Amino acid sequence: MASISAQGIQQQAVPAIVEKFAADILGSLTQQQAFSSLREATPSFDPLGPGTHGWLVTLKKGSQIAGYLIISAKPDGGLFLSEYGLGSEPLFDLTKLAPRDRPAVQITPMYYGPAYAEWKLTKLSSTEGASYFAAGTGEQLPVTDADWNKLAARPFAQTAESVSYQDGKRANAPLITASAFDPYSNLKWIVRENMKISNTTDFLRSMVAEKKLVFAANDQSRSYSLALPIFGLQTWSNTTNKRADAVFVLTGTADSSRWIELNSLLSSGKLRLFES
Repeated sequence: MASISAQGIQQQAVPAIVEKFAADILGSLTQQQAFSSLREATPSFDPLGPGTHGWLVTLKKGSQIAGYLIISAKPDGGLFLSEYGLGSEPLFDLTKLAPRDRPAVQITPMYYGPAYAEWKLTKLSSTEGASYFAAGTGEQLPVTDADWNKLAARPFAQTAESVSYQDGKRANAPLITASAFDPYSNLKWIVRENMKISNTTDFLRSMVAEKKLVFAANDQSRSYSLALPIFGLQTWSNTTNKRADAVFVLTGTADSSRWIELNSLLSSGKLRLFES
C-alpha cells in the first residue's frame, strides 16, 4: 500500500525487477572512470507519475546526493533507462521547493520524457487543482492537471536501441566535446534551422564536428520554453544481440551532469547549432 513520506512524497513498494535493473546499470556505469563516484552509492526509489510511469532512483554516498537514474516502463511491459546523472544537484531537487510550498501537501515527482520533469504538489485538504514546479529549480510552471492528462494519453518514447532490462548492456567511455555552456549566452541558435538528424549516425557525426548543440523543445502542447546545452555523449552496447548502440547525450552544468537517451530527447524537440 502506498504511503506518504515525511517529506510528503508518496511511497510504495519497489518491485525487485526495478532494484535489479538499477544495480545492473550502476554496475556497468561504474566500470567507466567518469562514473567512479557512484561506486558503493546507496539507491533510494520513488515512483514517478503520472500513475507509476517509472522510478526515480536517487544515489547517495552518506548524506550527500551523488547522482540519479530514471527508469521508465515500456508501454508493452518491461523497463528501460531514460536518463542518469552525476553531481549533488539532481534532476529532481526537493530542496529547491520553498518551505511555504510544502506544508500539508502530497508531493509527486512527474516525468514524461526529458522535456517534462516536474514536481506535482496537491493540497491534502483542498479540491483545487494541483500546482506544478520545475524539478530542478523549484520554479512554478504554467501547467495544469489537464496538461498532464494529455501527456499521459500519448505513447511514451522508447526505441529498439534503448538500454532495456532484458538485454545485456555495456556502458562505453563517454565523449566530452566541449565544456558546459549556457545556451542563453548567445541566442543565435534561436533563428537557426533545425538540424536534420534522422538516426544516431547523423547525430554522432554532427556532435563530433560541431562540439556544441542546443536542444530546443518544440512540443506544441507545452506552455513554456525549454533549451538544453548539449556538449557530449555516451554510447551503450547491447551485448545480447547486434542492435545499434543506444546513445545518451550530455547536458547539465559543470557541477552536475545529465545524460539523456537521444531518441527520447528528439521525440519532444529538435537540435540546433550553437555558435560560441
